[in-house]
Amino acid sequence: NTFFAKNCDEPFEVEFDYAPYQAAKTSGPPEDCYEAEGGEAEIADINSESGNSLLDQLHPKVIEELKDKAESWARNLQSRGELHD
Repeated sequence: NTFFAKNCDEPFEVEFDYAPYQAAKTSGPPEDCYEAEGGEAEIADINSESGNSLLDQLHPKVIEELKDKAESWARNLQSRGELHD
């Protein structure tokens, strides 16, 4: 999956993998119950408009913020049924 950050000094592309969220099941027989899982993104690469990788040049806090944005973006798409592998 990919999203583009355009409202910054230099636009860039964020490539990430996303494990779809599955809600917990907490009712019914205990053997049929399970905890929530998924909903996490893993940043695969961050590329400048010219195609250069920026992943090793960004501060870890920035990468964490982009990971959070990727997770939010993907959850939104998943909730609308628009998330595709």
